[in-house]
Amino acid sequence: KFKQATGPQIDIFVNWVDEDGKKQRCTAQKWMRTAINRYYVEKLDSPPPGLKLPYLELRYDPFNKEVLWFGHMSKEEKEKLLTKWDNKQYQKAIEKFYTESQPKEMKARFVFGGSYEFVPEGLKKKVYAADGGQLICVANFAAATIDVSEVSSADDGGQSYEAWQERIPPRGTPVIMELIPRREKPKPTKPTDGSTEEESEEKSKNQDA
Repeated sequence: KFKQATGPQIDIFVNWVDEDGKKQRCTAQKWMRTAINRYYVEKLDSPPPGLKLPYLELRYDPFNKEVLWFGHMSKEEKEKLLTKWDNKQYQKAIEKFYTESQPKEMKARFVFGGSYEFVPEGLKKKVYAADGGQLICVANFAAATIDVSEVSSADDGGQSYEAWQERIPPRGTPVIMELIPRREKPKPTKPTDGSTEEESEEKSKNQDA
């Protein structure tokens, strides 16, 4: 059974100098977005009457009785599509395509999942999975050392991400990446003698004195 990555949280920052010579720094999440270059699918009993398909990026699958849209839908495209048919099921599908196809910044946290050793099929010697180069991933690869702490695209029902190219500097730009472990505050220990935390602290101070 698939399990999402778990482990200590890692904050990842990227640093670069922009075209104006200014130093920039942001989280790695700002360079990632939910994948929009894909198909969106909704059930629809029949295609819009009188509309020749495909229309824009709208398609219809008569076998599965599904309406499909590919990629990002602009507000202008949504308004144009809504005028083609007043059917409630169709209108709901178009509205959902528009909402889901808008780019959304990645919110998932990165965690250090670590690595492991395994024996590949046909070999007898153990291999260290991290040597495969999957250091930082957003797709829940089993060999990833650092991964997102949610179900992602390695699972059929998971979220998938892609690069937000408009936010990323041109290819060849030197980038410094920071990996900062987030320190978790220690959980307070409960006294075992029935006293309150304040009383326990006072006893500890008296003993130290």
